Amino acid sequence: FGYTSRQDHIHFLLLESLYLILFRFIVLLRTVKIFLILTLFKLFMADTGLLCAAGIDNIQFSILNGDLSINMGSLLENAFAQIFAANGFKLWYFNKQKYGELDFVLQLGPKCLPVEIKSGKDYRRHAALNNILGVSEWKFDEAIVFCMDNVSTDGKVTYLPWYMSMFLKTPQPESYI
Repeated sequence: FGYTSRQDHIHFLLLESLYLILFRFIVLLRTVKIFLILTLFKLFMADTGLLCAAGIDNIQFSILNGDLSINMGSLLENAFAQIFAANGFKLWYFNKQKYGELDFVLQLGPKCLPVEIKSGKDYRRHAALNNILGVSEWKFDEAIVFCMDNVSTDGKVTYLPWYMSMFLKTPQPESYI
């Protein structure tokens, strides 16, 4: 998604200041630095419940009744965008044809953490994440995949259940008081 005029930018900033939307900007990864491209971004509704009610017919009832068979990838990404923003993260994503798209790139102090959100049972299939972890110049020590399964690790990838996203927070400086 991108905007073409200054007027579009002003409208998006107004919606963000009213806490109606969240921006997720695309990043370029070069060695260990992050470069933002401010004209390419994704938008999220600041209220995932409202997104469910306004979007797909009666999907909120399926979710409330525990029906996890529906494809909720976009809804999960929206919910995770809310959680990450509430926990102090700036919302960035990565998309390059050579590597694929990462749902989120979070900054934890001086390090970047690639994050994938998976809604299905094939959560161990993540080609873009594997491609990114394979680039030695970027020096990623770890990555996280949030899924509907239990905690496990496989190499540099840690699989965590969705609810554990609330514990991922931006590093805070030590208090000397």
